[in-house]
Amino acid sequence: MSRDLTPAMSDGLGAPTVAPVLLFELEFSTVQYLWTGVGVLTWNGHDYLGLGRFIELSPVEETDKIEARGFTIKLAGARPEDVELALTELQTRKPGLVRFGLLDDSGALVASPKVWSRGRLDIGKVDDSDTANPLIVLQYENELIDLERPREWRYTDEHQKLLHDGDASLRYIASYADKVIYWGRG
Repeated sequence: MSRDLTPAMSDGLGAPTVAPVLLFELEFSTVQYLWTGVGVLTWNGHDYLGLGRFIELSPVEETDKIEARGFTIKLAGARPEDVELALTELQTRKPGLVRFGLLDDSGALVASPKVWSRGRLDIGKVDDSDTANPLIVLQYENELIDLERPREWRYTDEHQKLLHDGDASLRYIASYADKVIYWGRG
């Protein structure tokens, strides 16, 4: 990650006291802003709710190969309104973003946090078997996973109208499927 750090972030990492934090932007029907500290952190016009020890991020791996590596976020001890939000508003394919930042001695961000990982929600689960400590698990897949998905698009009148409403350029395409064309006969 050092290849794109700002000088302020590099200096912050070299400081005698380092306070790393993670900021999460998770989209449901609205965007939820969370961070790994306690209290509210205001950055970039948004208030990030501190979840402290109640939020966990799986290891984010980076390789020199082009691979789709996902990540998992776990929210322990979720409040009843958080569980309700997760149950009613989780939608697959919604974006999620994790940023890495540093706090100075006064508790302010050193510089703009850098994007650590981004992805789209693949699986969202709520484990409320322990009613005192429900767990929300959000699994995000890297956007590169789209390269592995088959593209099932056909040159049909219906698909063309989905792309461009009212376009009738392929209205006769189905009739050409069984058309016999005589070539080279007079």
